[in-house]
Amino acid sequence: MKLRATRTVIFFSIALLLIASSCTYPISKQLREEARKDNVLFPGVLNDPAAFKGRIVLWGGKVIEITNSKNGTEMIVLETPLDFLGVPQSAQSSRGRFIARMPKFLDPAIYLADREITLAGEVIGAEERELGETTYKYPVVLIKELHLWEKYSPQYPADKWYDPLWGPKHY
Repeated sequence: MKLRATRTVIFFSIALLLIASSCTYPISKQLREEARKDNVLFPGVLNDPAAFKGRIVLWGGKVIEITNSKNGTEMIVLETPLDFLGVPQSAQSSRGRFIARMPKFLDPAIYLADREITLAGEVIGAEERELGETTYKYPVVLIKELHLWEKYSPQYPADKWYDPLWGPKHY
């Protein structure tokens, strides 16, 4: 009987550890603490990027465009607030766009438009670029750490009926 109880405790301990480890933040604790210390929010940097040059930020959002060159990769990102686990929230709550640069190659077949990312990076300035018929001032961030979120697409068995008004959100 004791053996069975011990095995049960071990099983539930391992399950608890697996669940807890799957809920970890995707950016290192050191960079999160540095970003929290500086407490640099996107709207402030958008208004005055020069005032925040050299500061560490923790931002996320959806990739709009990715470009590779011999110097690395550049992404234009639609910024969205992050939840408590660092997951980007709805694009409807976006406060603007920013440019994220990485000094190495990122495959555009993986970092597709509409993919969600979370990054920690250093504010290095701003750039003005054409956006439609206007000029937009993009804050520019040099990526220190980057996390690409898995794209969620619910799978339903073809032979089963399901209620489309109940269940996971459809994107």
